[in-house]
Amino acid sequence: MISFFNQSIEDVPILRSITVKSRTKTYKQKVAVTDTTTFASVISFAINAAPPHGKQFVIFAADGSLEYIPTDLVRDVIVDVEHAEVLVSLENARDVDFDEF
Repeated sequence: MISFFNQSIEDVPILRSITVKSRTKTYKQKVAVTDTTTFASVISFAINAAPPHGKQFVIFAADGSLEYIPTDLVRDVIVDVEHAEVLVSLENARDVDFDEF
């Protein structure tokens, strides 16, 4: 058993599930999370529809403090809890003007 600061690895919670909500609706509760689960795969499963033309899904921490990158692995980003909630919203997809680079 490895110990860090008097806490063993066995004591650190591993994320097992996630709830996907908007500000007004819960889409899915307790979606199972594995080592290969991405934020994009959770949103795809929970909402089961593509965003309308010109819109994109944006995923935030439950308190709105962080915006998550869709391709990030959920367990790599949300740590030290067994269950978490994320907020999803629709935002206008921004067109990129490559001449501005």
